[in-house]
Amino acid sequence: PRWSFRRPLLIVGKFFATVIVFPILLGALVFFFVLNSSRGHAYLINLIQKQAAESLGIPVRLQNLDLHLATLSVDLYGLTVDGAGPHSYPPLLQVQHASAGVRVVSVFGREWYFDSIRIDNPVAQIFVDKNGISNLPTIKTSNSSTNTSVFDLGIRHAVLTNGAVFYNNQPSAIALDLRDVQFNASFNSLLKKYSGTLAYSD
Repeated sequence: PRWSFRRPLLIVGKFFATVIVFPILLGALVFFFVLNSSRGHAYLINLIQKQAAESLGIPVRLQNLDLHLATLSVDLYGLTVDGAGPHSYPPLLQVQHASAGVRVVSVFGREWYFDSIRIDNPVAQIFVDKNGISNLPTIKTSNSSTNTSVFDLGIRHAVLTNGAVFYNNQPSAIALDLRDVQFNASFNSLLKKYSGTLAYSD
């Protein structure tokens, strides 16, 4: 069956937009609670897992995270994203470490961009059976609009190290070092179609 990298890119992009931006903004509200309480730290991890799982429609597990509010950045450790049923195992994505920092352009205008994203040792295992059913989740969209924006990202510096993608158990090593990345995508619920652009300067 025909297969495209668009869906996994959208899944990863939406995951980072949800899991990275959300804890950074939420961290400003729970700063003292998290830093002074192990229960608060565990609560924040559970909340992130719940938000990401609801967004992607599949189980998401996170071992630990470190918030750096002074630099508006976060480090994630031991990230696991299960595959969509009926092919939930092995996991769709495993990441040993990931970090991201944001720069806020305008608080009132809700304008921001990623200053940096780093993903270390990611392993993606994509499976498509003979009936064309894959382990890629279907991103949930709202019925209130026919043209739903999935995400619109600006990334000053993106690095991916020592990665591997397995497509039906066939391995491929990957590594990326991109600068001034611009990535946006949207989903048209009537046409059941994703569209978007990806650009980088270096």
